[in-house]
Amino acid sequence: MSLAANELVENLSLAARNDRLRDALAAYVGPQLLVCDEVAYLAHGPDAANGFFHVVDERHRRRRSMVFTTNKPLELWGRVLHDPDLAEAILGRILERGRIVTLEGPSMRTPHLDPPPGQSDQETAS
Repeated sequence: MSLAANELVENLSLAARNDRLRDALAAYVGPQLLVCDEVAYLAHGPDAANGFFHVVDERHRRRRSMVFTTNKPLELWGRVLHDPDLAEAILGRILERGRIVTLEGPSMRTPHLDPPPGQSDQETAS
């Protein structure tokens, strides 16, 4: 299963407000692999860390694989999730058996903006 982190947080927040958190969690805990894209890109509501923690904790206990993509340093997750302590608990579970893979290089979304090797930005603009 693949989804944007914002979608996951919004779905869980809504489910919690409607007393359906347990049911909503099943959709995110069940798949063998959960890919959560764009973590910490957008600020979330004050209850964001709670739902996110439940997903990560349950998947961690069941030894289910998770992949997270982000461009934010891990130390900023607490600010975005509005709970530094809970963000630390989330990251602890993720990193206990996880690995950080840093990808560097030009953006795959904007290859048309990167000048070819040996060509300056000025030559590209003309």
